[in-house]
Amino acid sequence: MTTFKMRNKIKTLPLLLFLGIYYANAQNTLNINLKDDTKIQHTLTAIRSLTFPSGIVQVNKTDGKIETTLLSNVRFFNFINLTTGMEEERNHSSTSLQLFPNPLVNGVLTIRYDASQTTLTTLKIIDLKGITVWQTEKSSQLGNNEIYLNKDNWSPGVYIFKIETGNKIETKQLIINN
Repeated sequence: MTTFKMRNKIKTLPLLLFLGIYYANAQNTLNINLKDDTKIQHTLTAIRSLTFPSGIVQVNKTDGKIETTLLSNVRFFNFINLTTGMEEERNHSSTSLQLFPNPLVNGVLTIRYDASQTTLTTLKIIDLKGITVWQTEKSSQLGNNEIYLNKDNWSPGVYIFKIETGNKIETKQLIINN
């Protein structure tokens, strides 16, 4: 018996998608095309495994259901992993995180954010390879908080600024120029 495990992974998931700055509209499906021109579609996220026991195509779904088709009735299979669009994630609530000046040419970056409670806050600057180039933890007070950060020796480029306060995570794009 042959088994193919379905994994809910996108192999080349860009960091911006991962951090929630952009989201992708995607269609990931398994199509089973039968000899009578019937097409059976399954979304990949709903499939736990695909097996072929004794001349049968067996689709084991994540909800526990099992769907079977005779292998002799199958013309062909195909998998579709199609991104149908990419849009910037818009948070409908007003964001409290502000970075300025952005782009940062030289001098000091001002980081302004609101905290809903007195809490420990983690601040990170991450490059597009996913490497944290700067990180600090700070005790934040209820309300407005402001941090000043010298540019140091960062290479010019696009970075992701990430802040975690309590159970809230916000990210913003940060551009550093010479």
